[in-house]
Amino acid sequence: MAFYENAAKIISNVASGMAWEWSSGCRNGKGENVSTGLEGRLVAETTLAVSGMKTAKANELIKKILAKYEGSQFSAAGSDVF
Repeated sequence: MAFYENAAKIISNVASGMAWEWSSGCRNGKGENVSTGLEGRLVAETTLAVSGMKTAKANELIKKILAKYEGSQFSAAGSDVF
């Protein structure tokens, strides 16, 4: 779920013109120190992949991603602290 949540957020930000993406938070903001370098890499790779994408295409992609995790983001399970 964390990857879907991050990907949807990043695609939305980039398609909306955000020039600097620095966050990689997920799990509906639950917990501290629960992100790893892998999430940061996801942010970078997704940002590069969708740069220049038309907003209509980005919106279609976000809807497909959202369908995979919608509803479960409010019951995000806890995890180990890294």
